[in-house]
Amino acid sequence: MDKVTQSNAANAEESASASEEMNGQAEQMKGMKENLHFLQLYLKPSI
Repeated sequence: MDKVTQSNAANAEESASASEEMNGQAEQMKGMKENLHFLQLYLKPSI
């Protein structure tokens, strides 16, 4: 493989890894949003 091809392959692997990490973070944020929604619904102060 020449240097350009090797560089492209490395960039593709790095992009795939970053994409997986971002998907995991998005799932965590989705869970946090659901928890906040639960708190808003069930822990409203009584007036």
